[in-house]
Amino acid sequence: SGVFYGLDSVGADGISQPSVPESRTGPNLELYASPAADAVCRKNFIVLLTDGAPTRDQGANALIAGLPGFEDATGNTACDGTGDGACLDDMAAYLFNTDLDDNAENGIQNVSTYTIGFAVDLPILATTAQRGGGEYFTADNVSGLEEAFRDILREIREDNTTFAAPAVAVNAFNRTQSLSDLYLAVFKADSTAHWDGNLKKYKFLGNQIVGVNETVAAVNPNTGFFNENAQSFWSSEQDGGIVTRGGAANRLPDAITRNLYTFTGSNDDLSVDVNQVLASNAALTNAMLGIGAADDPERDVLIDWARGMDVLDQDADGDTTDRRNIMGDPLHSAPTVVVYGGSPGSPDLEDATVYVGTNDGYLHAFDVTTGDELFAFIPQELLQNLPTLFRNADTPNKTYGLDGPIQVLRQDLNADGVIDAGAGDRVILYVGMRRGGTNYYAIDVSRRESPRLLWQVGRSELPRIGQTWSTPIVSRADIANVDQNDQNTVLIIGGGYATSQDNYGYSTDSFGNAIYMLDAISGNLLWSAGPDDANSLTLEDMNNAIPSTVRVIDLNNDTFADRMYVGDMGGRVWRFDIFNGQDQDELVTGGVIASLGAADLASPTMADNRRFYNAPDVALVPRDSDSYLNIAIGSGYRAHPLNTDTDDRFYGLRDYNAFAQLSQEDYDAISANPIRDTDPQLVEVSADATPTIPLGAPGWKLSVPGEKVLSEARTFAGTVIFTTFSPTPSVSACVPGRGSNKLYQVNILDASPVTNLDGIGDSETLTVTDRSRDLAQTGIAPTPTFLFPSPQAAGGTETCEGEGCTCEGGDCGIPTPQCVIGLEACDVDFGNPPVRTFWTQRDVDAL
Repeated sequence: SGVFYGLDSVGADGISQPSVPESRTGPNLELYASPAADAVCRKNFIVLLTDGAPTRDQGANALIAGLPGFEDATGNTACDGTGDGACLDDMAAYLFNTDLDDNAENGIQNVSTYTIGFAVDLPILATTAQRGGGEYFTADNVSGLEEAFRDILREIREDNTTFAAPAVAVNAFNRTQSLSDLYLAVFKADSTAHWDGNLKKYKFLGNQIVGVNETVAAVNPNTGFFNENAQSFWSSEQDGGIVTRGGAANRLPDAITRNLYTFTGSNDDLSVDVNQVLASNAALTNAMLGIGAADDPERDVLIDWARGMDVLDQDADGDTTDRRNIMGDPLHSAPTVVVYGGSPGSPDLEDATVYVGTNDGYLHAFDVTTGDELFAFIPQELLQNLPTLFRNADTPNKTYGLDGPIQVLRQDLNADGVIDAGAGDRVILYVGMRRGGTNYYAIDVSRRESPRLLWQVGRSELPRIGQTWSTPIVSRADIANVDQNDQNTVLIIGGGYATSQDNYGYSTDSFGNAIYMLDAISGNLLWSAGPDDANSLTLEDMNNAIPSTVRVIDLNNDTFADRMYVGDMGGRVWRFDIFNGQDQDELVTGGVIASLGAADLASPTMADNRRFYNAPDVALVPRDSDSYLNIAIGSGYRAHPLNTDTDDRFYGLRDYNAFAQLSQEDYDAISANPIRDTDPQLVEVSADATPTIPLGAPGWKLSVPGEKVLSEARTFAGTVIFTTFSPTPSVSACVPGRGSNKLYQVNILDASPVTNLDGIGDSETLTVTDRSRDLAQTGIAPTPTFLFPSPQAAGGTETCEGEGCTCEGGDCGIPTPQCVIGLEACDVDFGNPPVRTFWTQRDVDAL
C-alpha cells in the first residue's frame, strides 16, 4: 500500500538556493541563485509514501528488468530483491542513473526517489532512496509527516557537488611519481548557515576513479558525480553521491576524546590545556565565543556542540550525548596530503596525513589509512561563527571560515623521504581564509600529536591585505641586511581579494593591490610591492586587487626565485625580476607587461572588464632564434560566474626576455606600452584551426563566447590544457544555474587543435571544434590535476611504489601520465611519457 507523488512542478524558489544580495555574493554562490522569480520549473523527483510493505507489483517485474540499460555489470537483468517490492529499489536506481531525455539541450534528465515510511520502518524503503539518489524519512504522526515533506523539498533544492581539485600524494621516496590515492572534498549547498561537507578517499586506476571495488568505475559518466553504488575507502557502506554518508565525516572521534584546538593567546603549542576547546577550559570566554545575549546558546552546550556532540538531537534518537557526524563544507579548500614516511628505521609510504579546511572554521587532519581525525584547529577569530552555525537558521548570506588555500613546506633535510622532527625536519602548513577573513596562519605539524601555531598575519602586519585568496608560494630569496631563517625560505603571496570587486563595473581597490614576501618561519615581512612609498617597490599603477596565486620561477636552477608573474582584477599581467643578494629596495624590479582588461581604458564597458583570478601558467618554448616564455592565462568573473556581460578570453602571451633581468627603467618603458587586447599582432585564433603567429608577435588570444575561464591552465608536452565554465548550459529556464564545462587542449605555439578532442569526424583533418569537448560535471570544474603513476612490472598491473620497489629498467612498464578534473578523467592525448628537461641560458659560457 503505497502512494507515489510526482512533484514535478515547483516554483523556482522551491528547487534552488535563495538569491544572495550582490554585496555579499561569494565566489560560486550565484550557482545556487534562483532563476527568474516568475519561472515555474520542472524538477524530476518522486516521493513514495507508504504505511506498509509495497504490494501487488509483481506483474511489472519482467517489464522493469527488460528496460534498456537496466542490466547490471554482469549482464544480469533480474531484480536483486525477492517478494513484494522486489524491483522497487532497482527501478529507483534505473530512474536515477539513466538519462530519460536524449535531447542534449536539456542536459541529463533523471529522477530522484525519496521515501517516507509512515508508522513503519522498512529496509526496502531505505534501499530505494539510497539507490534512487534521494533520502529516506520516517514519520509517526501528521506533524512528522509534514516535517518529512518539508525536509524532502529542502533536500531537492540542495546540491551535492565538488569545486576543489582532488589531492594526490607524491611518492616521498621517488618524487617523480604520484601515488594512486585521491582525496576528494565534496559539499552540499543549503539555504542555512551550515553547509554539509565531507572528505572521501578513492583511487585513480586504469584512467578511472574507483572505490572499494577497484574494478568498477565510481563515477557516473552521465553526471560527472559518483555512482549510487560507489563506496569510498573510509566508508562502511555504499555512499555514492550522498555527501553526508561515509567518508571522514563519519570517522570523527567521539566528542569526549576529540582533539579540538584553538589559540587563546598564551602558548603556541595547540595541544596544551589552555588551547583545548573544552568546557573545562576557563580561557575560552563568552567574548571569544561570541555569546552573551539572552537568546544565545549556553557556553558549555555550544562548546560540546562544537566538539561534535549531538546536543540538539539532530538524529532524533533521543540521545543528546552521542556523536554528531557532521563536517562543514570545503567549498574551495582543496585537500592537501603530506607523506611523513614513517621513521628512519622503518620507512612507511602509508604514513601520511591529509589536511583540509572547511567553512565551519575547522582545519582537519585525517589519517589517510583509516580516515580518522587526528586533530582539528579553529582559529580564535572564527570561534565567533559558532553560535550562527549552532542556530543554523535560513540565511541569504553564506558563512565562510577556513575556505582558503593550504600550502605545505616539507623540509626533509637529508632527503631520505622521512620527516624526522628530532633531526630538524619540518612540516609547516600555511592556511588562508578566502572569504572567511584577512589572515594567514602558519601551523607547524612536524609532530602531529602536538601541532604549534608558528605565527599569524593579517591587516595589522600587512596593511593592504585583502581577503586571503592567494596560495602562499614557498620559495627561497636572499635579501641583504635582513634577518632571515637559515634556509632563506620565503612565502610569496598576492595581496588578496577586495569585496569592491563584487560589484559588476570596473573599479580600483583599496585592499588586495599588493604583493608580499614573508619569512616562512617567522612570518616577518621581508619585501612588498604596492602603490605607495610604504612598500619596498612602489608601483603607482598597482591599483587593482590581486587574489591570484603568484607564479614564481627559478630560471637558473640555483634554488632561489628569479622571476614572478601574476594577473590582477583590472586585467593586467605583471612581471617581476628578483636580484638575490640585494637590499630590500633593490631586490625586485617589475611592471605591467600586458593590459588586457578595463584597467587602462578611458571608458571601459562591461565587455572589456576582464579579470584574472588565477595564476598564469608559464612554460619555456625553446626556438633557434627567439625562445620565449609562454604565459597562459584566462579571464572570468569568479565572484559572479553567471554573469555574461564580459567578453572573456584565453591568452598565450610571449615574453621574449625569457632569461634577461630587466631594470626598473626597462619596466617603466614596457609598462607605458604593454600588450593590449586590441593589438592586431595579438592574433585572434578562435575561428582558425591552423593559425599563423608571426615571428616576434606578442602571442595569441582565443575568444570563448558564452564561456569563462575560472581555474588555472596547465602546460604539458607542448600543449595547454584548461577548462571553461558556461553559465547557460540549456535553453530551458528550468536548469537553475549549475552551468556546464568544457575541457580544452591546444598547441602552445598557436592554439591549434592537437587531437580530435570532441570525437566528431576523423583525426586527419582537425577543426576548431576539436580544441575542446564537453565535461559531464556541472558547477565549476577545478584545475586539472596530473598524475605520474609508479612503474609496473612488465605485463603486470601492480604498481611498484616505495622502498620495496625492485622494478628496474626494461623490467618496468612506464604508465602514461594521467590527468583528472574533479571526478573526471581528462582523456587528452599526452603522447610519450615525460622526459627529464634542463633549462639553460643561451650564449653563456659553461663554468
